[in-house]
Amino acid sequence: MPLESVTLADLRDALADTPDRKGAIRLMAAIIYKNGPSVPTIAAWLDRRPETIYRWFERMEEEPLQTAVLDRSRPGRPRKLEAHERAAFDAAIARSPAESGFSAPAWTPQLAQTYIERKFGTSYSLRHVRRLLADAGSGRA
Repeated sequence: MPLESVTLADLRDALADTPDRKGAIRLMAAIIYKNGPSVPTIAAWLDRRPETIYRWFERMEEEPLQTAVLDRSRPGRPRKLEAHERAAFDAAIARSPAESGFSAPAWTPQLAQTYIERKFGTSYSLRHVRRLLADAGSGRA
């Protein structure tokens, strides 16, 4: 039976101290479970699979509640540009292309792509370069 080692009082205390929305939902699911409804019923109410609910409860038994209810770190693909490189890119496109050694009147995605390859030695798809331009507030994507 899940959550045998976790008391209802511990769950309520953790809920009162949890600023995280997802953590609060997980704690509420555990509190509801402790009051009678089955895991499949709770899963249906929360539009989750029962396996997900069981996994939440397992973590609550194995880890401190404050960390058990939070998402685990899931590192994705690393960024190609470091933060300081991204700042340099943003600063460069805020100026004219001529100041970066290009003889173009305005930044285009293709020109920004070339700049990134030359300056930082990495490549991005045009689609991603358009996102970088939009994120930088250039309005030229």
